Amino acid sequence: MPVQQVHYTSCQHGTTGYAGFQVRAASHGIDPADLQAVVRRSGYRRPLNWPPDAELPLAYRFYLLPSGRLAVNATRYTGVDYSNREGNMFAHTLLLPADELSAYPTDYFTWDGWKKALLPEEDQAGPEPLPLLEAGQLSLRPTFAPQHLAEFLRQRDDRESRLCAMVQACFLSKRTGRSLVIRTATEDAVWWLATLHRCFPRGLASGLDVSSYEYARMGLPAVAATVAGTELDCDATQRQYQFYCFDEVNNCDSQLSEPDDADEQWLYRSSKRYAERAVAALRRGSGDLPALLTFLEGFDLQAIDADLARAADLYALLTDVGAAPDPTGAADLLQFALDTAPTRIWGDLFPRIAPLLQELRLSHPMLWFRLLAKHVTATAGADPAYERSLLDGWVELLKRDLRADDGRRVAEEAHSILRETLADADLKTARLVLGHAETLADVARQGDAAADRALTTLIHAADTLNIRPALEQPDIVGWIASVAEHSPSLIARLLPRLLSAADTADVFLSVCGIVGLTDSPVDPQLAAAAAGAFLEAEPGFPTGALSQARPKLALDVILREWSLRMDSATDPVQAFMDHHSQVIDRLPQADRARVMPWMREHLQPHVARGAAALRLGRHFFARRELAELAPELLKPCLAALSNTLPLDPTAPRDEELEAEVLRVAETSGLALDTGVLQLRELLARAANRNDPFPLDDLAKHRGLIANLSNEEYALFIERMLDTLSADRLDDSRPHHRLLLALYRPQSKLLSKAYPAWMQRHLPEADPGDLGRYIADWLSLGDALAENPAYETVYRAIERNLIVVLKRYSDADYKLAYAKFKGTAASDRAMKSFSRLSASRDGMGSSLAREFRRLMQRKP
Repeated sequence: MPVQQVHYTSCQHGTTGYAGFQVRAASHGIDPADLQAVVRRSGYRRPLNWPPDAELPLAYRFYLLPSGRLAVNATRYTGVDYSNREGNMFAHTLLLPADELSAYPTDYFTWDGWKKALLPEEDQAGPEPLPLLEAGQLSLRPTFAPQHLAEFLRQRDDRESRLCAMVQACFLSKRTGRSLVIRTATEDAVWWLATLHRCFPRGLASGLDVSSYEYARMGLPAVAATVAGTELDCDATQRQYQFYCFDEVNNCDSQLSEPDDADEQWLYRSSKRYAERAVAALRRGSGDLPALLTFLEGFDLQAIDADLARAADLYALLTDVGAAPDPTGAADLLQFALDTAPTRIWGDLFPRIAPLLQELRLSHPMLWFRLLAKHVTATAGADPAYERSLLDGWVELLKRDLRADDGRRVAEEAHSILRETLADADLKTARLVLGHAETLADVARQGDAAADRALTTLIHAADTLNIRPALEQPDIVGWIASVAEHSPSLIARLLPRLLSAADTADVFLSVCGIVGLTDSPVDPQLAAAAAGAFLEAEPGFPTGALSQARPKLALDVILREWSLRMDSATDPVQAFMDHHSQVIDRLPQADRARVMPWMREHLQPHVARGAAALRLGRHFFARRELAELAPELLKPCLAALSNTLPLDPTAPRDEELEAEVLRVAETSGLALDTGVLQLRELLARAANRNDPFPLDDLAKHRGLIANLSNEEYALFIERMLDTLSADRLDDSRPHHRLLLALYRPQSKLLSKAYPAWMQRHLPEADPGDLGRYIADWLSLGDALAENPAYETVYRAIERNLIVVLKRYSDADYKLAYAKFKGTAASDRAMKSFSRLSASRDGMGSSLAREFRRLMQRKP
C-alpha cells in the first residue's frame, strides 16, 4: 500500500480555489476523514517572547488516522505568507499504511524528503497532485539508533530516572486521562520522544501519539514536548492535576505517588518494574532491550496496560532479569502466558519454569496441568514422560474434583484439554480411572456427592472401554466392596444408584452380594437403605431383578423391606398380603419360622378391625396357613371368618371354609365367640317343629344377637318369628321372652318385624288362643309398659288386636273374651281389654253393656 502526502499552508493557489490557509496539494485517494484529521493537526503557534531571529521549534507529530493509517507530520513556522502577513507555517504530512510500518514512528522524523516551505514562485500556479511513495523506499537516517539513544540518556544524570517516570506515566495515563508534557530544549524534544517510543514494542509505540512541539493546553496528544512561552508552563496545577509534567528546563517533575486502591497499586508497581527494566536495558546499549521487545512483540498486546507489564514480568522470569516472583506471582504470570503467549515461546518457556512445576502442582494444580498440556502440544508430544505426567495429573485433578462440593467442573475442563492434546484421550483416561479405582474408593468416602461422582466416573470409564456389564468389572467391584466395608452408611445412601445401574438380574444380585445384603446379619442401616431402595427405585431395576434376588437376600433385608411397604401404605394389611407370596414362598423353611414373630409384631395392630382381620383370615385360609398363625393373629382372623358364614341355615354354605374354621378353632383351643354358628343352630332348632322352641338358649345368646350386623339382625328376627306360626300361640308368654331376647337398643327393626308377624298370623288364630294371648299380654301390666323391649311394640300390638277383634263374629268374640276372662289376672288387663272392645266397630249394645258390667266387678 503506497504512502500518501499532504501539504498544508497559507497560499494563493490551493485545492479550495481560494487564497488562504488550505491544503496546498495532496496525493490521490486520500480518505476525506483522514484529510480533515491532517488539517486539524497541522496548526502552529509560535512561542511568545522569543527573539525574532531565534530558531523556532520544529513540530514533528505522529498520530493515528480514522482510516487506520498512521500520520507522520513535520510542521515549521515560515513567517510571512504571500500577502506578507505573519504567522504562516508549512506542514508536510505522510499517511503511512499501519501494516507496513518498518521502523519506529519517530524514525520517520529523520526522513530526508520533508518539504520545508512553499516558495513564492511555486505559488504562482495551481498545485499538481503529490506523488505516492513506497514505505520501504523512504530514506530514514539512523539518528535514533539504540546506542545513540543510550548516549542521549547519559548526557545528564537525571535523564534515566526521568525516562523511567515517563514510561510509567504512559501506563497510568490511560486510567487518569492525563497527557505527558515534556518541557525541554528545542533540540532535545525529538530525542525524548524517540527514547520514550523505543521503550515499548514497535506495535504499541505506534499507538502512542506524540508531538515534539505544542503550544495550547487543549487537544494534546498522549505525549507532547514544549518550550517556554506556551500555555504549557508546567506550573504546580498542571504538574499535580492536569498533566504528567517532566520539566527538564526547571528540573521540576510531576510526582508519581503510589495509590491507595489495591488494583491501582498493582498497576503502579508493575509499570514501575517495566519502566526500570526497559530503561536500564536501553541505557546499557546492549542487546537486552531488543531481546525484551522482541519477546513482547510475540504477544497479542493491544495497549500499554497491565498485560504489557505482565508480559515483561514473564520475560524476567525466563531470563533471570530481576527477582523471580513468588509461587503465587509466578502462577499469575504463567496463567497470563497460557492465555496470551504464542506457541513458539513454549519450547524455551517450559524448561525455565520446570523448577516451579512441583510447587505449582500442589498449589495450583489446574494451572500446572494446563502448562503441561501446552508444552506437550508445543513439542508435539516429543517426550512420552510428559504425556504420562499429564495423564497422572488428570487423575489427581479428578480426585480433587470429586471431593469438591461444586461438582466435576475442573476435571471436565482438564478432560477437554486432554482431548485436544492427546490422541485416544478418552480410552487412556478410562484405563487410568479403572486402574485407580482403589484410590477412588478413598475419595468416595468423603461423602455422598463424592461417592456418587466417583461411581459415575467408574461406570463411564467402563462404558468407554466397552466393558459390560460395568458393575462386574473387577476394579468397580473392588471399589464397591471397599466403600461398603469402610462406610456402610455411605454405601447405604449410594445403594439405589448402584442397584439401578445393574444391567441384568444377575448383576443386581451380584451387587447385593458385594455390599453384604446376602449375608447375615446385615448392618441395620444398610438393611434399611436397601429396603428403601427396593421400595422407591424398583421400577428402575432390571425386569424381575428384585424378585429373583429375594431368595438369596438376608432375611433382615427382606423383613425390613416388607415393613417399609406396610408403613408407607394406606392399607398396611393389603400391602402385607400383596407382598406375602413374593417373599414367603421363596424363603427356606428355616427362615419362614423366623417370620412369624415379625408378622405378629407388624400385623397385630391392624387386625383389631373386623374388616382387616377378615381379609387377613381369607388370605391365610387360601394359602392353607391359618393354623400356622400366632394366637394373637389367629383369634381375630377366626372370629372374622366365622362371622362371614351364612346365618341363614337354608343359605348356600362354604363348607370347606366352615370346616377349616371349626377345625382350626378346635385344634388351637380358641373358642369362637362371634356367635354366627350358635345363632344359626338356634334358627335351625326353632324351624324344626318336632323340637321344642329354643327359647331358653335364645335368651342366653342375647349378647351374640346384639353383635350381629343390621342385615344379619333383620334376617335373624325374620327367621325366628317365622317359626312361630298361629298354632304355636297356645301360650303367649314365650312371645314376651322372645321379644326380650331379640330386642336391641337403638334399633327399630324389632318394632317393625313383630307387628308385621302379628298381621300375618293373628287373623288365623283360634279365638280361644287369641283370648289367652291377649290376657297374657295385658296381664303384664306395669312391667309391660316400663320395659323398653315391650314398649317399642306395645302400641302396634294393640292396633293389631283391634283389627283382629273387628274381624270376629260375636260368637268368636265371646269365645275370645271367655278365654281372656279366665286368664286375665288384673284390673289393668280388664281395662285394657275394655279399651280394645270399645274400639271394635259393630259391637252389639248388649255385649257392650255386659262388658261394662264385667269391668265393674272387683277381682
